[in-house]
Amino acid sequence: MALDEFKTVAELYQKVLPALKNKKKEFTINKIYFVKEKDIWQCLLETRWQYASNLTLFDIVNDILTLREEDLLNYLQKKRENL
Repeated sequence: MALDEFKTVAELYQKVLPALKNKKKEFTINKIYFVKEKDIWQCLLETRWQYASNLTLFDIVNDILTLREEDLLNYLQKKRENL
């Protein structure tokens, strides 16, 4: 994931935090209360962006806002099973 305008992944995370908060709120409205912004972030890092190249800020925000509940819940379930 190469975005020249961001020096670190943490800096990028802070930039897209409003989109992550919005997605968390959407999950909360749908009665999925336990999801945190970092869960959404980690899910996308490990499933969509791990081997991606030339991602734009638009691509990242779009992926956040279009993440399906099923995909996130499946990711969290697999992560829990691997503990």
